[in-house]
Amino acid sequence: MEQRLVKKTNMTAIRCPLLRPPVNGYVRGSNSYGDVTNFTCDPGYNLVGASSLTSVQCPFLPRPTNGFVSGSNSYGDVTNFTCDPGYNLVGAPSLTCLRDGTWRGQPPTCAACDTFSTDTQYRYRWNLPRLTGDRFEFEVKATNDVHVALSSQRHDLANMYEIVIGGWGNTHSVIRRSKQGTHHATASTPDINSPTEYRKFWITWSSDGTIAVGRGGETEPFMQWKDPDPLPIIYAGYSTGWWSTGLWRFCHNTDKPQRNGSCKVGYRLVFGTCILLSLEEMSYAAAKKACRKDGASLAMPKTEDLDVALRNLVKTVGENREHWIGMKRLHTRSWQWEDGTDLGNYQAWCPGEPSNRGWIFNMNKFCVQYWSGCTESIMWDDTECYRSKQFICQASPN
Repeated sequence: MEQRLVKKTNMTAIRCPLLRPPVNGYVRGSNSYGDVTNFTCDPGYNLVGASSLTSVQCPFLPRPTNGFVSGSNSYGDVTNFTCDPGYNLVGAPSLTCLRDGTWRGQPPTCAACDTFSTDTQYRYRWNLPRLTGDRFEFEVKATNDVHVALSSQRHDLANMYEIVIGGWGNTHSVIRRSKQGTHHATASTPDINSPTEYRKFWITWSSDGTIAVGRGGETEPFMQWKDPDPLPIIYAGYSTGWWSTGLWRFCHNTDKPQRNGSCKVGYRLVFGTCILLSLEEMSYAAAKKACRKDGASLAMPKTEDLDVALRNLVKTVGENREHWIGMKRLHTRSWQWEDGTDLGNYQAWCPGEPSNRGWIFNMNKFCVQYWSGCTESIMWDDTECYRSKQFICQASPN
């Protein structure tokens, strides 16, 4: 009896070889007799057979007539559309590839911009559509004295804003609160207009009364004034004069939600938020401070769509390096995003992470990074906050 017991205690359980996780996926389960091992894929990939994966891809989008298309077509990728000079983008400027292999929205088209001329008579034309939003853009060829009026009615009023660009022989620009009225802002702008090439300008206004005027391609205004008693702005008029004619071009983007959803220089629009990948390496605290200095925060990929898009950017733009994202562990061992919200149902931790789950607890790992070391794809991993890594900033669109 004793000998039989010894033989039984020396028996070895039947085990299968350990299975490696597939590329862009991972494996869970044990390898004893009767156990089941499950394979799952990273978001954006479909499980094909027992171990092979295929990337979800959207159909290639054609180049619009009189325009350009750029970008790739994998899940989470963004394709951008632009038009040739003199053409107006009708529709969304970018489309995102969704997890089901379709594009979010319809491709835009490029339509010819509205073109009008003005003579040497100082007289406002009011044939433009009603303004939407808080920004007016135009292009103009003129020798001097480009005039724009902003009014609450589709005609001249005693109280309306008048912006003069390149008056006084194409040397100065001013902002007025009435036609030929007091100069509330003045800027030296020599040679700002050209009779041979289109010059692009923008005018913005805000609820606090700030009127700002800038050049196309520049984000900072060259002239601005804050009206203590703001006037309503609904229509725009235009004119030249003082021996100058003008050829005007007005390009109206008809996709209103996207029109007001632009990002500052260096950022890209990804699933409704502005994203910047910084190649500079620093600690979590320093990265957080750098984003805040730029009016942003560390990125918070709360949804699968945004998370996969950011991981694709880390892979293609960030050279697959480690990047901080805006999540930290509290002393209660729970996780919280940088905006103070708790971690929700969507989570994309590396297998076996985070290190403070259950009975596993690491006192030093308070911060979260994108990391490709756990599987062959990029996922979330908790790590020490003092380490230097690249980082991702997130800001709201303008």
